[in-house]
Amino acid sequence: KNPIYGGLTRNLNNEEPHWEVFNVSMWKGHQAYIEIADLTNSDPAGRGSGPDGYAAVQQLWISAEGRSPAGELSKRPAETPLAVEALPHGAAYQKLADAVARPTVVPVMLEGTALNEKVFIRGSHKNLGEEVPRRFLTAFDNAKPAGADQTGRFALATHIADPANPLTARVYSNRIWHHLLGRGIVPSTDNFGVLGEAPTHPELLDWLANYLVQKGWSTKEVIRAIMLSKTYRMTSRPSDAATEAKDPTNKLLHRMRVRRLQGEAIRDAILAVSGRLDSVMYGPPVAVHLTPFMEGRGRPRSGPLDGAGRRTLYQEVRRNFLSPMMLAFDMPQPLSTFGRRTDSNVPAQALIMMNDPFVVEQAKLWGKRMLAAGPDDGARVRAAYALAFSREPSDAEQATASAFLNAQAKAHGEAQPGEKAWADFCHALLNVKEFVFLN
Repeated sequence: KNPIYGGLTRNLNNEEPHWEVFNVSMWKGHQAYIEIADLTNSDPAGRGSGPDGYAAVQQLWISAEGRSPAGELSKRPAETPLAVEALPHGAAYQKLADAVARPTVVPVMLEGTALNEKVFIRGSHKNLGEEVPRRFLTAFDNAKPAGADQTGRFALATHIADPANPLTARVYSNRIWHHLLGRGIVPSTDNFGVLGEAPTHPELLDWLANYLVQKGWSTKEVIRAIMLSKTYRMTSRPSDAATEAKDPTNKLLHRMRVRRLQGEAIRDAILAVSGRLDSVMYGPPVAVHLTPFMEGRGRPRSGPLDGAGRRTLYQEVRRNFLSPMMLAFDMPQPLSTFGRRTDSNVPAQALIMMNDPFVVEQAKLWGKRMLAAGPDDGARVRAAYALAFSREPSDAEQATASAFLNAQAKAHGEAQPGEKAWADFCHALLNVKEFVFLN
């Protein structure tokens, strides 16, 4: 609650025992816990984190009066007989302590207190019904349930990582297949339960799961195996009418599916053809460019329009200030995990590709790049097609491109197709379906 309401985080820097009073009247009836951290960094696994002191709790009181309990706390630990006897050895102890290397801090989880929850009547946490006993997930019918004094989290983690559990390998290998071929063997990538869809090729799914385990859970090995297969190299065009009639929705994958690139890949492709892409790996994130319409609480600084040329992977993601282009191309809200994105084809995507300042700017840069790519317009058109579509233009496309360039040059008052005409031509290529769809 502290980030919203404040007052529940206290920084302690007092060697004397004292009372800390928290006003929790707003959350009367809620469950609560006390967390004591001696880290210099809020991220327990962050670089430079380490012990910064000590703290101890001797008494914990819950009172309706809001005052410190009467009575004194015991004196400082240094005044106890045991501590007095240890004083002569303090220097030697400190010398030994300084010689010990500082440990690496990693985040861990411990079993907490086992609690049963009550039913929220009509979804209200203030209107509680009967208590519901805890139990393990029924989908894991072969798993050992957690003990009566355990929360069940450790039992769940143990079962997920259990070599005898086939679900983990199946789910993960299915997601790899989904990302490479556009649809999982189990289409409901986030639901392998009774309400999910049945696998179209169960034997293939089991083979992939076994292969994943045999290769040490290597994602790269599974990707390599799939991409080198005949299935991955199929064309999207129907092979024959009879097969198409038997499998009209291509559920059985008799041909490759036509897939639209994800928003991140589209943006990276635009940067690549314009020559602006910075492919250097790693480094700090780049702030998202904010339009005047992107307002709200905690508005951060705005980043450069082209994201400094960095891949979309290195763009900041702030829940309240997301990239409009990424949202138009179905980037999910960063509120939870998603095994499968929405795959829409809506007017907002065409409007982004036509009018977004980033796209317009990159089209101009691409046009300038093409002017230096060949001795004449024909060679430049071929170079542009090679960059955009990895192929040569057909004779009809070559003729259409030449006519378009001449018309735009005339419209802009250019004697020959110059920067403005070529910017328009490159902008048109960015809006061709072939640029954002894999056929």
